[in-house]
Amino acid sequence: MITRSTSGYGRKTPSYTPRIKIAMTDIEAIEYVFESTGFGKINKEVDRRDGGIRKVIYQWQVHSLEKCKEFAELILPYLVVKIPQAKLMIEYCSRFCIQNKCMDGVPKDERSYREDMYEKMHKLNMRNRPQRLSPKAPRGDAIV
Repeated sequence: MITRSTSGYGRKTPSYTPRIKIAMTDIEAIEYVFESTGFGKINKEVDRRDGGIRKVIYQWQVHSLEKCKEFAELILPYLVVKIPQAKLMIEYCSRFCIQNKCMDGVPKDERSYREDMYEKMHKLNMRNRPQRLSPKAPRGDAIV
């Protein structure tokens, strides 16, 4: 994902941060990713949707330009469903223009690029839209 923040630190323009996150209720897979790559960190949260307490959720995440790009390049050959997101992440992190003085604001062309990439990633990651293994997979057989 690419997150957008419009507040804090006296910003004149929004901040766009790349982030790769894996979340599940089984910690074994999360620990495998962490131990195999050496990237990121693991957090533990309690799912409180609908006002109730559900299972514990373990989250592994990376959120720096260098690590997101490196991880996306590393896993790209193994992906099936998330290939477009990984390619977009690699492109975004490769092209990102680091500002020397971020409080001065980001130039309009760079801001436009970041917003465009944010929107593209958002569309690819839209919730409530089943992601099928292939166009031939029957509708309703979503990857969860």
